[in-house]
Amino acid sequence: ALKTDVEQGSLQRFLKSGSGSALSLANTLKILEHLGGKVVLPSDIQPTVCDMGDYALIPKVKAKLGAGSSLVTDGEQAGLYAFRKDFLRRIGLDGNGELALFDVMGDSMAPTIQHMDTVLVSRKEIEPVSGQVYAIRVDDELLVKRILREPGKLIVKSDNPDYGAFEVSLSEPSANVEIVGRVRWQG
Repeated sequence: ALKTDVEQGSLQRFLKSGSGSALSLANTLKILEHLGGKVVLPSDIQPTVCDMGDYALIPKVKAKLGAGSSLVTDGEQAGLYAFRKDFLRRIGLDGNGELALFDVMGDSMAPTIQHMDTVLVSRKEIEPVSGQVYAIRVDDELLVKRILREPGKLIVKSDNPDYGAFEVSLSEPSANVEIVGRVRWQG
């Protein structure tokens, strides 16, 4: 109460009842500012990453990546999730790039990525590095697959041996296959 100039009685009523009506909006904002919080309005949220000091808000899209097959390709945003910027830097991301979260459907990438895992995709990393996992679009499907680079072609494969691989020619790029971005984290 002393540090925020909020009346002690109002603060105690709020703490005891948990009722937001015990504090005015101005007093709530004073307390939030003192605690290091920040109000984020819908107009503050960008379609990419929103800067919040030590945290980056990363959009999660409604589209699902198929670890097998996916026809859920809605690009609409389903929500925003906070990631610490120091964590993003540790995994080689700046936290201000084109990042997106996707849920995964299916078991073709098991044991690496399980059904219903969420993956963080760096949409800036579209040049395939052999052996890495990528979100890709094949025709109208979004998939998550490991890509192996061989002379003149890419091998697109699943980690689960029950699923087959397919090849993409580098000399004749296919309009049906596109790398969306590299998977940099899963959970």
